[in-house]
Amino acid sequence: MKKRTVCRILSLILVLTLLFAVPVAAEDEVVIVLDPGHGGMDTGATVRYDGAEVCESVLGLQIAKACRDYLEENYRNVRVYLTRETDKRLDLESRVAFAADKGADYMLSIHLNSDKGSARGSLALVPRGRYKPEQAAASTRTAEAILEELEKLGMKNGGTMERLSESGDRYPDGSLADYYGIVRGCVLNDIPGIIVEHGYLDNESDYRSFLNTPGKLAAIGKADALGLARTLGLKERGPATSAELGDTPFVDIFEGVWFYDAVTYVWEQGLMYGIDDTHFEPDTFASRAMVVTLLYRMEGAQLYPEESSFVDVEAGNWFHAPVEWALENGIAAGVSETEFAPGENVSREQFVAFLHRYAGRPEPTALPDRFTDWEAVSDYAENALAWAVEAKILSGYDDSTVRPLQALNRAELAVLVQRFHCWLLQDRGTL
Repeated sequence: MKKRTVCRILSLILVLTLLFAVPVAAEDEVVIVLDPGHGGMDTGATVRYDGAEVCESVLGLQIAKACRDYLEENYRNVRVYLTRETDKRLDLESRVAFAADKGADYMLSIHLNSDKGSARGSLALVPRGRYKPEQAAASTRTAEAILEELEKLGMKNGGTMERLSESGDRYPDGSLADYYGIVRGCVLNDIPGIIVEHGYLDNESDYRSFLNTPGKLAAIGKADALGLARTLGLKERGPATSAELGDTPFVDIFEGVWFYDAVTYVWEQGLMYGIDDTHFEPDTFASRAMVVTLLYRMEGAQLYPEESSFVDVEAGNWFHAPVEWALENGIAAGVSETEFAPGENVSREQFVAFLHRYAGRPEPTALPDRFTDWEAVSDYAENALAWAVEAKILSGYDDSTVRPLQALNRAELAVLVQRFHCWLLQDRGTL
């Protein structure tokens, strides 16, 4: 093959790689621009109720702020901007330019309608769609979702409306442009965008039902947020991870779970680590190798055996020394004379028996009588479990069972280790 041909092939591969390469991101951020509409001397619709003047521009800003707050508090992959944060006037072009500058994925312009007091309900103004039909479809899809959410509040759903220019304005393809400046500007800037009229301000029923208190305006802002979230791929925030809170590096341990404090404790004490740098895997079952290594670590033992006592424990691997230490100190024996079964799941009673032996086999004062399945406890582990219950290291389940033969997962292991370590420090007079 000629050198020039090879170069051409390599160049083609490079071009194709660049064309089809997709940046890898944890999750795509969605940028939403909320436009409160009107502002300053441009108050929009103005009506007097109960002796006070009520302005569209003021209510629209309250709705926009409520929508932003709900989005930011409840979704983790969204960034929200307001075209204005105060009562000031902005022209239509600068509002759309602001959205374009922020790289908006969607623009929602928030308004309230007015029509001599007779009409009521919500209405969305959307692009016609002959020019950039996909963008128009995306705009309308979210508009309909927002209207549905407003309808859930009891507001009449007036549907979507298209209106074309009455002065002959046209898009680059020659089709008649949309009438409303925000809608037309969004189309020209490749931003899905709409105007939503949130009820009729001059209709007293709409006003008193949906617009006359901060709580009702916040409910409208939430409805807008839910419609946006439903169609724009927003991901609910949920509880913070331990890594986000800075307590551990684990992204799979969430604030509020019953074992959160225990995992934090065993990690801080250097007693347990993750399956990898960022995952603790609380639901993974604990193995026999894992738990003897944990106790070896707790003891601070240092053993350098050359030979292995078991055919399934290779000399020199990560659990070789802990297994030999546990065997030498009478904490754990093999499942047979020649096998330790390091990968086998450890049961609740087996691990508590290991703890009991490590603690010097203290005698319990009595056997507990509150567990309905105590007869399932093996003879060798009965004193160990009774001691652990008495020492408040082991507790049963809500159904009054102790489940001695159940495999122990890493979350339960962390809880038992935390309790035992605190008991041990107290027993030794160091706590």
